[in-house]
Amino acid sequence: MTILLSLVSFASFATGSNNSAAFANPERKSAPAPQAIRTLHFPANFSAGALFELGEKSSPNQDPPTRFITQARGVVKVPAKTRLSLEASYALSEQPECLQALDPNALEQLQFSKMGTDDKLFGPLSHLVGIKVIGLDFSELTDAGLEKLKPLVNIEELSLANCGIKGTCFKKLQGMSKLARLTLSFNDLTPDAVEAISHFQSLKQLVLSKTQIDDTALYQIAKLPHLQLLKIDRDDRITAKGLAAIQRMKALETLYLDDTKLRVSDLLALKGSHLKTMALPQSHYLESDLHRLHMEFPGVELLVPARTVSREDAELFAPLH
Repeated sequence: MTILLSLVSFASFATGSNNSAAFANPERKSAPAPQAIRTLHFPANFSAGALFELGEKSSPNQDPPTRFITQARGVVKVPAKTRLSLEASYALSEQPECLQALDPNALEQLQFSKMGTDDKLFGPLSHLVGIKVIGLDFSELTDAGLEKLKPLVNIEELSLANCGIKGTCFKKLQGMSKLARLTLSFNDLTPDAVEAISHFQSLKQLVLSKTQIDDTALYQIAKLPHLQLLKIDRDDRITAKGLAAIQRMKALETLYLDDTKLRVSDLLALKGSHLKTMALPQSHYLESDLHRLHMEFPGVELLVPARTVSREDAELFAPLH
């Protein structure tokens, strides 16, 4: 007991925080509390990638600004409240097991896009429950591997363009109830996959470019109550019947239809929608076609592919006021 008290007294003296000093000088202000520090452990022999600090979004649909901090190598210390994004290195894609040394809430974003990573990533990744954004474009993945992301229930954005999946994993990932942005371009999705995606009720942006979807898929997508942006360009199986299904979506504001086989007459199925911006399909538009669309969609910004119209007709059609 005597040793313990002595140690306490020494500590008080060493820090200058003993009670007698404070009593003798009542005007003395206490020193500010030291800033809390978070320590991250990365491999000592290679960089796991680049660490960035995430700023605040200027609008809900834009990515937050980032500021480079340091390479993810060895022991890295940052202020405890710093929101971190890691842009993975090729070395990390080959040795993802080092992620297991990180605290579950260490990262908010993790980008592996264009690294060609594969399913061996998911085991070490699955404990990082604080992650909100994952980018895995151009990876070599399977649906069975993606199912291992089930514990990551805080995911808000998931990008899986050109990963060779069918989308059957989404039946097992329904716990991602916060998912707001989903990119699946250049994957051949099954009808069951789109049906599973229709249960992600928080979705605001859905990118399905060249995913082999058809009108049946649009019937399912129409169930998403908060969807604001939909990209179904390069999906040439869509017809006016599918457009009629999404015409009723109250939140949908932006629609991309470029590189589809839809005609001007098909687009009229969207009359009365809540759209604000529509990217038109490739076509050899006559001036009369563009004028008709402009009149039929007076509150819609029409994005016309410049190479499909004559030079004098190529323009951005602003809404009528």
